[in-house]
Amino acid sequence: MIKGAIKALAPVAAIPLLAVAAPATANVEMPVDAYQSNIAKAKTLMVQNPTAALDLARGARHFIEGETMPELKDRLIANWLEGEALMRLNRPDEAAKVIRPALVEAEKSWSGDKVYADLLRSAASLEGRAGNSDDALDYFLRAQERYEKLGDTRSQAIVLQNIGSLYSRAGDFEQVLKYYRKAAEVFTDDAILSLSAHNNIGNALRGLGRYAEAEAEFIRALEIARKMKSPILEARILTNLASALHLQGDGDEAETIAVKALGLAKEHAEGWKPFVYGVLAQIELGRGNIDKADDYISLTFADQRIEATTTLFRDFHGAAAKIFAEKGKSDLAAKHSAALDRLESQTKKIKNES
Repeated sequence: MIKGAIKALAPVAAIPLLAVAAPATANVEMPVDAYQSNIAKAKTLMVQNPTAALDLARGARHFIEGETMPELKDRLIANWLEGEALMRLNRPDEAAKVIRPALVEAEKSWSGDKVYADLLRSAASLEGRAGNSDDALDYFLRAQERYEKLGDTRSQAIVLQNIGSLYSRAGDFEQVLKYYRKAAEVFTDDAILSLSAHNNIGNALRGLGRYAEAEAEFIRALEIARKMKSPILEARILTNLASALHLQGDGDEAETIAVKALGLAKEHAEGWKPFVYGVLAQIELGRGNIDKADDYISLTFADQRIEATTTLFRDFHGAAAKIFAEKGKSDLAAKHSAALDRLESQTKKIKNES
């Protein structure tokens, strides 16, 4: 099933990265419509090309020099976009340094504006990645309340999907399916939301042990990513697809798909490589190839502080503990077991507001 589906999809064209040139001197000003154009482009490219969105957001912010209320608001929007792009590039510490002060500023002067709701949603994502589930849910609900007042149904649907993803990290996969169904009721006919829904429903089905159904959802998400010509999204979805295939016992096809994901990540999404290496480690562990599994899992955590990883690494800590125990590296195995316990305790319970 999977080979035919993958081959049937059109080849992906690489998206050129849109760089924003630095000013020739500190006194050069970008016309207002130019930096607003950068902001608009950053929003458009955020999902499929966060690297380009990051450059555009930083370029726009650099040229907003005035202190009028419209300029202050545009600077906040540029900061929000920068933080969002950094999170999507797996750079949450850098994102927090931008998002948190922007949120404080927005709360003072723009609490009734969409930019404040957007920053609340980004702050929620930061808390969720850090394993602070209750704080994340609180931020999401505050954002949702403001989007409702603004009549922004698309953003309401995004928040519902975000809450679903929060429950996914907590392992409550029935709640995931519930929130993604709610999101579909609120807003439809959007390629990005549809891709997110298929991908995250796939993750939930995988968590429920319904691997064949998960595979089908990932393939649907992959089709959309390729129509969007987004190799970054394709790399992420292929990684999830490889995991589902591995869990079905198809290690060979899982490896083939993971290698495709790794090639895309190396070219377009450096921050995603650790997760592909993690899936490859799981595949080799399942095959009993402990030496290769050791190599891959070491690459997964090469640039990570084991005691400070986010929930995205939870399953890989479990694999690492098994791999290092098999290799006789008891100290490393113990560290990863402790990290797994830390992340599981952080995400064990989310207050049920539904």
